[in-house]
Formats: sequence, C-alpha cells, structure tokens
Amino acid sequence: MQVEPTEAQLHGRGVEALLDSPYARYLDLETLFDIQVAERPGIELHHPEEVLFRSVHMASELWLRLAGHELQRVIAATGTRQLAAAVALARRCVSSIDRVIENTRMLESMAAADYHIYRVHFGEASGLQSPGYAYVRQQARLMAAALDRIVGDDDALFALYTQQRDDPRYALCQALLDFDAALDRFRALHLQIARRFLGELTAGTGGQGIDYLRRNVGQQLFPRLWAVGDRIARSAGAVSYGYGNARDELEPRSLPS
Repeated sequence: MQVEPTEAQLHGRGVEALLDSPYARYLDLETLFDIQVAERPGIELHHPEEVLFRSVHMASELWLRLAGHELQRVIAATGTRQLAAAVALARRCVSSIDRVIENTRMLESMAAADYHIYRVHFGEASGLQSPGYAYVRQQARLMAAALDRIVGDDDALFALYTQQRDDPRYALCQALLDFDAALDRFRALHLQIARRFLGELTAGTGGQGIDYLRRNVGQQLFPRLWAVGDRIARSAGAVSYGYGNARDELEPRSLPS
C-alpha cells in the first residue's frame, strides 16, 4: 500500500528536492522554472521586474495555446453533431482568454521606467510574433467555416436567434460570441498597457506603433454573429445612428488573415 507523505515531510525536503517529485516530473517543472528565470546562452536577465514580464507572457502563451486547442475540439464536436460538448468546450475557450486577461493585468503594476531598462535588450522580439495568438486566430477561421456549415445562411441564422433559442446551435453561437468579445477585451487591454509603457508615439519592438494596436481593437473573428444583432434591431424597428433609417447592410470588421 502506497503511503502519501505528510505535509511536514514534503516541506522538510525543501524546494529543490521537490523538483524531483513525481508531480514535478509529470509537469516538467524543472524545465519550466529554468526557462522562466535562468540565465543561459542568449538569455540574460537585466532587471528583477523582467521575471514578472517573462512569466506573464509565458503563461499567456500557454492559455492562448489551450484556447486554440479547445477551439479545435469544438470544430471536431460540431462535425459529429455533439453540440452539447461543443458548447461546453467553447465556454472553456472563453475562460482561457479570461485567464490571459487576468494574467496580463499584472503588468499594470510595473513601472514604465523599469520596463525600459530591459526593453532595449528585446532585439526583434515582439508580441506580434505570438504563436499562441496566431494559433487562436487560425482555429477561429476554421471555426467560422464550421459554424457556417451547421447554421446555414443569414436567414437561417436570423431564425435561430429569433425563433429557435432552445436549439443547442444558438447556445454555441452565443458562446463563440462571448469568446470573440473576450479576445477583443484582451486586445483592448494590450493597447492600454502599451500606451502606459510607450506613450502614443513610440514604436513597439516589432516596428508597429500604438495606432496599429488601436486599429485591431473592435475587429471580429465571427462577424456574422455580430451582424445578426443589427438585423434583429432593424426588424424590431430600431433606427441606425439616430437618423431614422437603418443601413441596408453592415460592413463587419473581420480580422486580417
């Protein structure tokens, strides 16, 4: 019979010894901690606050990767009409982006003057090169195509939103709309943090200025899900922009490929 060690025994072993525990080996924590703070060829820490900066971005990449992974599972579930599972997974995607937002807010506690001590050593590294964010966008494009297949044309989508809200496809659309909104909140937060550290005129390490980040805020992964709200409003007699007549069509802002 295997006996679990007591808390006192675990604490008595010390942190370094626990890095060789089954738990630490399963999660490969020694490697994780090494890449978080260790200096090695090509990597040098220039300020204590850099550990926070690296930790926030590393954790964000993991959560973004998870969001993309779960989106891939949503696509697979819709393909086999397992819509209840698809809805649950889509909601998990929202939670993943919420974790990215909470995580990123920690950067607001950092002083801009400290940030610039180590920013000069970034070289060509830029958040615009984020593989996690790119993976999310890639999977979202595939998700949009899968959604078109199971929802149908704009008339079918309108009927789903106005007459069939007990249909699991409606719940899936709402979960994906929540995901789109969450990702846009992250882009808005990224913009505000960049403004906090760089002001309005300084280019980022990727060569793009604040205006580039500002243009990305408000863009949509699932523009059809946003446009249906306009059609619902018009069908209810709402007016557009206070002029008394609604526009014929919306021009949704989708993210560039």
